[in-house]
Amino acid sequence: MKRIFRLILTVFAVLVLILVSQVSALALSKRLWGQTSEGTAAAISQNDWNTSTYVLVTRSDYFTDALAGVSLAYKFFDHSSQVEDAPAPILLTERTRLSPETKIEIQRLQAKIIIILGGPGAITPEVESELRQIQGVGEVQRIWAQNSAGTARDIFERMRIYSDFIGISRPDTAVIATLVNFQDALAASSPAAANNMPILLTEPDSIPAETLAISGTTAILPSPVTTMGSPRLRDKTEKGIEGPHLAKRKRRIKKITTAPAPPACGGKLFFSSIKTCYQY
Repeated sequence: MKRIFRLILTVFAVLVLILVSQVSALALSKRLWGQTSEGTAAAISQNDWNTSTYVLVTRSDYFTDALAGVSLAYKFFDHSSQVEDAPAPILLTERTRLSPETKIEIQRLQAKIIIILGGPGAITPEVESELRQIQGVGEVQRIWAQNSAGTARDIFERMRIYSDFIGISRPDTAVIATLVNFQDALAASSPAAANNMPILLTEPDSIPAETLAISGTTAILPSPVTTMGSPRLRDKTEKGIEGPHLAKRKRRIKKITTAPAPPACGGKLFFSSIKTCYQY
């Protein structure tokens, strides 16, 4: 009888422990979400930031600009956030109108500088105009090129310039992922950002000229390069990067990137690929 009683108590204790562990797990878990993708991005921002001087804004209907921008966002440490040394938040918007959740969140963050990732085809000038009209926003910048691979390249350029400006190490490794789908770049984005790696983009069967223009040289693109995806993608990308035609590119790139800022910049930073001055 005593054995049966002890067995019952043991089973009861185990059940209680299981129940307590499940309740504890539920108590520790938290879902960040919104009614839309823009709302979810705002909810993430609300969870981790009280204020942020910088906010990155990207389109919500395609992934390349946002994922390439993760490493740049990590550069903008803001000590006013709830999380120590948190990067700048990335918010999403519709292409042709500023999503209301994003506008409200920018106001709550008291953001002063908005950086749009993507060209007018990704986020229209009308949205840029709406961003400029938000109270407290003093500057709206745009990082972009004619395609997503070019935008990723120019995001890397901004990482490099910002590193020099604040006196931290330049990126010394790049991650190259396919621009056809998001899984590889998404999986690599957090470790890439944490390790100061830009994310560059390629087609499965060919390397865009924009990516080649900065690959294989320590002048502006670091080495080694880490490729994400299938062996076929890795083989073609690595062969393209190591091609002999890059010697001329290296010389040309060095001439561009080591040239002093033109007098028109007034001592400000010179973003060579689009010949634009930036003041941080």
